[in-house]
Amino acid sequence: MASQDLPWYVLYTKPRNEKKVAQRLSEAGYTVYCPLQKIRRQWSDRTKVVEEPLFKSYLFIQIEDHRRDEVFTFPGTVRYLFWLRRPAQVRQVEINTIQKWLGSTTTRIWIYQTFDPVISLGLPLESFLVRRLYCWIALNIRSLYNSKN
Repeated sequence: MASQDLPWYVLYTKPRNEKKVAQRLSEAGYTVYCPLQKIRRQWSDRTKVVEEPLFKSYLFIQIEDHRRDEVFTFPGTVRYLFWLRRPAQVRQVEINTIQKWLGSTTTRIWIYQTFDPVISLGLPLESFLVRRLYCWIALNIRSLYNSKN
């Protein structure tokens, strides 16, 4: 099966382990995507721009169904996100949309913490309110509504 034909699964990680887990899985040959955003952080003595995961404790992995359990041998992995008793799948077009959105020329992206995440169906990745420049947008991952493709 070609890499483009494989489904993307949502992998839940231990808190603040997203980048480490993504790096370990990539080094082992898996196709992994951990969307990162640049955030300006203020400390008492300085301001610094750091990269943080767009979805805290989540990353996307493209893997064959029968190999899904292999990822649990890597430290920091917890479980897959499930929807309707099946592992939630994200379509390639939605991964491309996230990549395109994060790769745009804007340099400042904020997650609005008060409503992050917005949950109406009980899914932590269903909808995020994101402030981009000076407007608010809702980033919806529609595959989680219907993971059948």
